[in-house]
Amino acid sequence: RGGSLDELWPFVNIKGTDRILYKAWVKAALRPRGPYPILVLSGEQGTAKSTTCEVTRQLLDPHTTLLRSMPRDERDLMIAAVNSGVLAFDNISHVSDTMSDALCRIATGSGFATRRLYTDEEEVHLEACRPTVFNGIGEMADRGDLLQRAVLIELPVISEAARKTEADFWRDFDRAHPR
Repeated sequence: RGGSLDELWPFVNIKGTDRILYKAWVKAALRPRGPYPILVLSGEQGTAKSTTCEVTRQLLDPHTTLLRSMPRDERDLMIAAVNSGVLAFDNISHVSDTMSDALCRIATGSGFATRRLYTDEEEVHLEACRPTVFNGIGEMADRGDLLQRAVLIELPVISEAARKTEADFWRDFDRAHPR
């Protein structure tokens, strides 16, 4: 009550018109049903890509593990999606064709079936449609279907004078977070 998404700007390194895209992504992620756009944050070292992802995840889905690495296969990706409100992946170098397809399916809603472990005929079925955010340096995603579902934001370098200690940053965020 009494809060505003504009209170996020000290905590996410997003400038100019990209703020409109970010706010739109956050609002879309708050919807109870998808499809959801995929937020892709890129920038060089020193742009707070990971911190921006952590703040985004903390805002929407305060999971104990705010960021994780990209899973190796679709099965692990789907397990992560079933157990998370928002998927947040850190320091991605490249999204493989297989992961690109799987992320697209999760953004729009998808099911996954696999053989139940230690059985011959039983299957496990998983379904998920989740907002997703990931970050990295350079162009991580290059497939058209993923780019079509993505909100791409390039983060600027943060000057030394504008940097805060991690303790101060998270203390200030914790105070503002409820609003």
